[in-house]
Amino acid sequence: MQQKRIRVYLKDIPPKKALLHPTLMEELGIAEDDEIELVVTKKKRFYFTANSNADTPEMEVWVNEESMKTSGVSDNSIATVRKYIPKP
Repeated sequence: MQQKRIRVYLKDIPPKKALLHPTLMEELGIAEDDEIELVVTKKKRFYFTANSNADTPEMEVWVNEESMKTSGVSDNSIATVRKYIPKP
């Protein structure tokens, strides 16, 4: 399974959407509108729909500010990102 440690930045974007750089998406085998999993501090798991955005720096993911703050995740947190594959 391909995964990468990146920074999470909280932005004003729609809930359940995540913006990633196209190069990072290609590297991790993530296509547009695939579901991704963000794991913060090995405990908190979040699921988002991936969208490519060339303005997003390569080692960052941008997610909704409101939903992350209510879950206790702060801006500039480190997380692991990977393509979500449901277990059978």
